[in-house]
Amino acid sequence: MHEVKKVWKYDVAVHQNEFMDGLRAEECLCLHCVDMPNCSTAKALYGFCVQYNLALAVTRCPDYRVRS
Repeated sequence: MHEVKKVWKYDVAVHQNEFMDGLRAEECLCLHCVDMPNCSTAKALYGFCVQYNLALAVTRCPDYRVRS
């Protein structure tokens, strides 16, 4: 596993895997899906992340639609 550092995000001290955090922006399906602004699943996951100070990358989704 890559190095994990303690960092401040949104005024909260959290542990961060910087390598994976960089990949998240490039590889998360939600961030590249045409339906993301209206997706109930993405909204629920975002709410969970905000509530618990988490970041996650979605790597599989039955409703993914690539941006053209």
